[in-house]
Amino acid sequence: MFDSQAGAQAVLEATEGDPFDLDPDQDGLACEEIDEGIEAPMDRGVAGESKELSVEECAELLSWLNETSPSLDRTQEILTEVEQLDLFEQPRPEAGRLFSEYADDFIEMADRQRVVTQPEFTTDANRYFVSAFNAFAESFDLLSSAVNEEDQALADEGSEQFDRGSDFISEASDSISTLSESCTAVTTSSEGSLPSSTMAPEVELFEGNGDGVSDTFTLVPGVAVFSLSHEGSANFAVLLYDEQGEIVDLLVNTIGSFGGSAAIGLPEGGEYIANITADGPWQIEIDQSIGNVLTPPASLSGSGSTASQFVQLEPGLARFSMSHEGDSNFAIVVYRDDGTYVDLLVNEIGNYEGAQATPIERSGTYILDIEAGGTWEVLITQ
Repeated sequence: MFDSQAGAQAVLEATEGDPFDLDPDQDGLACEEIDEGIEAPMDRGVAGESKELSVEECAELLSWLNETSPSLDRTQEILTEVEQLDLFEQPRPEAGRLFSEYADDFIEMADRQRVVTQPEFTTDANRYFVSAFNAFAESFDLLSSAVNEEDQALADEGSEQFDRGSDFISEASDSISTLSESCTAVTTSSEGSLPSSTMAPEVELFEGNGDGVSDTFTLVPGVAVFSLSHEGSANFAVLLYDEQGEIVDLLVNTIGSFGGSAAIGLPEGGEYIANITADGPWQIEIDQSIGNVLTPPASLSGSGSTASQFVQLEPGLARFSMSHEGDSNFAIVVYRDDGTYVDLLVNEIGNYEGAQATPIERSGTYILDIEAGGTWEVLITQ
């Protein structure tokens, strides 16, 4: 049993040194190195033989990483909190409660990671992440009991589980590095392939005056945001065609000057062109980056047709409270970041005020494609 005078300090000293400050010379990661292992796994050393990935497979890797990143971000937050938390000043029940909450968080992350959509070639990395989350959950559960019961043996076991979790994070990072090496090779040998830094196409910009057709451009599976502008008095319409000549979407169809954006979901990537009808100067910018991600409660507002910022949503119901002041159509479509259509929340003419709930099946980032003729507001809660 612990010396009752030692309290929480004994938990931290259960092994040689601080159990939350692993020896960087060992296989695990020190707390100060977790940032490298979690936030920038692509920068770690490569282990094993690299699998050659196609452009499409690199896009699948990006989609999987996007779904995994919220759990990795939460892992980083927890480990940073633990590193900065002055446990010596915390009453034992409070420290035990915090450890227990961390354990519950890691259990949820492990459960989510088991069911995340993943390509076959990320099976090993995904399994390592699940094992890491389970090990961290077990570690914090044991440390919670160690604090509450003042039990030295439980503290030792908790520290060992923490080491295992760090080892699994390292293994996952090495596996991802191996895959990213292949994506880097793809980008240097294949024209029009994905940039190695983001595995998504660079922002495309097309300009013209009057009727026109864009150059061919590449889009990967996911969401594409088209920012469009026109200065003129007649019809302005932009049709998106795929490489087979099929219409993918009518991005805008209005009269006169226009400035706005539209989001579309692309479950499959490929080559595309934009066909423009206009009587004045126009500009089209195409972006597939995610950018800053909001978390509920997320308040959005604007005027006219707009592609929203991405919002992080978790499995369960998401509530959307919406309002619009205008004379024309007001419609909102939700897409997941992999391009999957989720729901049409509203499709009305004129002023509107109401709310809708829609089920979210997977943790990830989501975007709203908002068509409006006036000012609008959306509040997203979970």
